[in-house]
Amino acid sequence: MRSKYQYAAYTLIELLVVIAIVAVLIALLLPAIQKVREAAASMSCRNNLKQINLALQNYHNTFDKFPSARKSKASREIDFRLSWITKILPYLEQESLEKQKQMDLGVSTSPISPRHYGLSFVVPVLQCPSDPNSGKTHLYLNSSYAYTNYLANAGTNSRSTDGVIFFDSRIDHLQIADGSSHTLIAGERPPSPEFRFGWWYTGIGQDGTGTLDYTMGTRALNNSQIGPIYPKCPIGPYHFQQANPLSFCSTFQYWSDHPGGANFAFADGSVRFLTFASDSLLPALGTRNGGEVISE
Repeated sequence: MRSKYQYAAYTLIELLVVIAIVAVLIALLLPAIQKVREAAASMSCRNNLKQINLALQNYHNTFDKFPSARKSKASREIDFRLSWITKILPYLEQESLEKQKQMDLGVSTSPISPRHYGLSFVVPVLQCPSDPNSGKTHLYLNSSYAYTNYLANAGTNSRSTDGVIFFDSRIDHLQIADGSSHTLIAGERPPSPEFRFGWWYTGIGQDGTGTLDYTMGTRALNNSQIGPIYPKCPIGPYHFQQANPLSFCSTFQYWSDHPGGANFAFADGSVRFLTFASDSLLPALGTRNGGEVISE
């Protein structure tokens, strides 16, 4: 006896057509989803830089100067080996980490031996979500380190001292003759591929000044007191442009994982997204008293 209900079956061709349509829809939706994710990550990254800039302004309001990238031993400051970021921890709502830093300094002024807690502590506000390495610690020479995606502006390069935050600097708003709204104070640059540079807590950098770790110039050079950092990379100067995340040469330039440019903080407290097309303006924005005329 036949059932009074008859069910129509899909043919193989119809099934393949449906699968093809679904595949096309997914292909159309994925780029849109990725754009939404990147837009959210870029906004979060920008907000992080705003918080860092606000912390720098609050530090300036308290001490009448911006922090130096790091201090020399001659300064006789107990934390002379630590970065400018460690100076603004209380203004980043990192009071517990600040207390731990003081405790560790009481044991040793050398943050490497014995190791300070902050060396491997990931501070979320220092991480850009667009960076695939965000939120992680990484090994370098068998030790774990936490990194920053935001480096202070030293000026033209590591030795020019014409920026805002560099080795042994004591810069205040009055010394920024070019105008705080026309002078960079920090910008984006992911850590180097092998995680040699980009430590947020401490780091001697390329020549003992902390550059390439937590501060750098807008026209950085591949050099040190004993020669090139990476012999296979050009000496420079390097430019603000799209970089290859796997290239050691990208260590010497501001760049980001955002398409088309990177976020920069200015000395007036503002944060702006600059496209790679603005590279020619970066040297003028990087100096505090170069006297350059910059169009809006």
